[in-house]
Amino acid sequence: GIVWVCLSGHPRFDVPAFPEFDDAAFRTVLLTEPTMTRANALRMIIGTLDDTHFPWVHEGILGSRDDCRPPEHGAVREGRYLEVHYEIEQPPNLATTDVSAADGQEAVPITYTNHVGMPNVIRLVKDSDSGRYVIWLASCAVAHDVTVNYWAFSRNYDMAPERDAVYREFSQAVRDQDKPIIESQRPVLVPPLDAGVALAMSPADRPLIEYIRWLDELGLTVYP
Repeated sequence: GIVWVCLSGHPRFDVPAFPEFDDAAFRTVLLTEPTMTRANALRMIIGTLDDTHFPWVHEGILGSRDDCRPPEHGAVREGRYLEVHYEIEQPPNLATTDVSAADGQEAVPITYTNHVGMPNVIRLVKDSDSGRYVIWLASCAVAHDVTVNYWAFSRNYDMAPERDAVYREFSQAVRDQDKPIIESQRPVLVPPLDAGVALAMSPADRPLIEYIRWLDELGLTVYP
């Protein structure tokens, strides 16, 4: 399990929810990364929250370069969470389709509902005709530029326990594509929006803009 610690004694937020973990209707697979990630913990959340990279980093898995238009996003604060909603089409894969009953469709309509537990936890909920697939990440800072990441993946379809290894391998493969991209981002620490270092463009980057704006208010951004 994960031990949650508040060093100040006065937590700003409660421990983020992960309802699928204890739900018997879901099968959950844990992923232990073989190495730490050379990136800031907040960069991990930004990279996971961003969907515009799907066609470029995950071609044929989470997106297609034949259609790289960003979706229309909804991004609002709900209590201690930043809630992000959008609809997108993705190639059939383990996170979108029950491959044991796949019908050969070329693209799968997906509804994403992302819950960002400020500041370093994200729960991505993907709903499709096959069911629900959930990605949960808690990013723990070891240093300002090193993180240990705790991943869990829940599904309510293709529930056979012997299928877990396939889902774990799929998740690790996607993670291996993301890792060098996130580790290469500069500056290492997330700057405020008015620093002029990075150009976030709305509406495509609306979720990232709202997340960084909230980090600003929490005093967690750093001028380079």
